[in-house]
Amino acid sequence: MKTFICLLSFVCIGLQTAIAQDCGKIIISNAAKSDPAFIVSLNGVRLSNDYTQSVTFRFVDENTYRVKVLQAGSSSPLSFTVSSEARYVSAYLLVKENTGRYSLLLQSKSLMLNDNEPEPAVSTPAAVVATPTRAIASPTKAPEPVYQAPVAIGEAAFRRKYDEVKSKSFDDDKIERLKEAFEYDNLKTDQVVELMKLFSFDDKRLETAKFCYKKTVDKENFYKTYDQFSFPSYKTQMKDWVSKNK
Repeated sequence: MKTFICLLSFVCIGLQTAIAQDCGKIIISNAAKSDPAFIVSLNGVRLSNDYTQSVTFRFVDENTYRVKVLQAGSSSPLSFTVSSEARYVSAYLLVKENTGRYSLLLQSKSLMLNDNEPEPAVSTPAAVVATPTRAIASPTKAPEPVYQAPVAIGEAAFRRKYDEVKSKSFDDDKIERLKEAFEYDNLKTDQVVELMKLFSFDDKRLETAKFCYKKTVDKENFYKTYDQFSFPSYKTQMKDWVSKNK
């Protein structure tokens, strides 16, 4: 019996070693410990239902994973895609941008030497002392987080939604459909101008411009919308509103 148990132990150790050699590891951590703790699922699989500041998925054997991050106090999960590489540790940071949105950025990728290597200590609970210098060692300098500028909706998709708004008979119905159709899209100033032209009166044009302003990727050109107002008073209202909402 003892012989059998010993043999089984050696087989398990050997299997675990083989898995570690052929698989990678993904670590996801908060960039700032002031950010809310989270629960992470990788391709629908959770390690725990406890909220934490950092989570490690070991023995990942696929190239690409769908990530769902549910933060404490939020009912809407964040969705990302991450990649792994066999025998490498891929460390990702959950970073809050200036706009309030969150991005999941690759912090470092390093060769997996053994299963006891240090976890990145970028943001752990206050009871644990952690400094960024103790993060996973990498043979190359970890890439700096890169801000990616928002991209406007493509012309084909814009035209389809534009036609949906245009099909409505009354301005009230048009403005309601416009806000529904473009709720999650960014726009160019020229596209905003086209949308404003769908309305007969300045009050709806003003409402359209205000709705689109924060979604406009080239705000330096937003002055073009001022020429769409028939009355100077509305143009002045728009200018004042933009100056207060920059």
